[in-house]
Amino acid sequence: MKYKAVVFDLFGTLVQNIPNHEYDKQTYELGDSLGIEPNKFVYLWKKTAPDREFGVFKGYAENIKYLCSKLNLDMDDSRADALAEVRHKLVRKALTPWPDAEVTLKQLKTDGYKVGLLSNCSYPVPQFWNELAISKYVDETVFSCVQGAMKPDHKMYTSICDKLGVYPQESLFVGDGENNELIGAIEMGMTPVLIKVPPDLLKSQYPEDSKFWKGAKISALTELFKLL
Repeated sequence: MKYKAVVFDLFGTLVQNIPNHEYDKQTYELGDSLGIEPNKFVYLWKKTAPDREFGVFKGYAENIKYLCSKLNLDMDDSRADALAEVRHKLVRKALTPWPDAEVTLKQLKTDGYKVGLLSNCSYPVPQFWNELAISKYVDETVFSCVQGAMKPDHKMYTSICDKLGVYPQESLFVGDGENNELIGAIEMGMTPVLIKVPPDLLKSQYPEDSKFWKGAKISALTELFKLL
């Protein structure tokens, strides 16, 4: 085989992601429920996004309590947990696999490939990951909130390759191009593939390299097999 492993990004690649308008709407509603001017809360919530994805906050409840403390608002654990659960519903909705995800991962395993997952995400994602039917086809995972690093940090790519027991040069990386993840894969010696998803499913608040990508592209996961 040309490659021994295929490593996937999560949001926008294996699962559908949270559309920007829906993400912002719920963030506005969260701020409103706290009595905080919605635009101010959206700004603060997005400002703490890197802390969530680096694992500084061990969950949404902790993040909510932190913001409330900065705004001199009272927030007890039970209410913070209840507000976090509302956010969890949105995450679970975002963790809806693309229609061809399961069949693609299953075929990769049948064909003898090792399968990895590399995701920039906050703590609810690794907590919910095993609930997904596709999780049983993935050999190893690296979540930024657990790793304490984010793509395109080389530590992320090194970690997943080490877990899979392969060299970067033996690995294909598939992603939607956010967070400069494709460039990071190139720098580590992996072969990157861009999966093109609808623009409204990209989280535009993060840098992404898909608009200028000149390398291999697919528009569906099942197209991956023509590159293997």
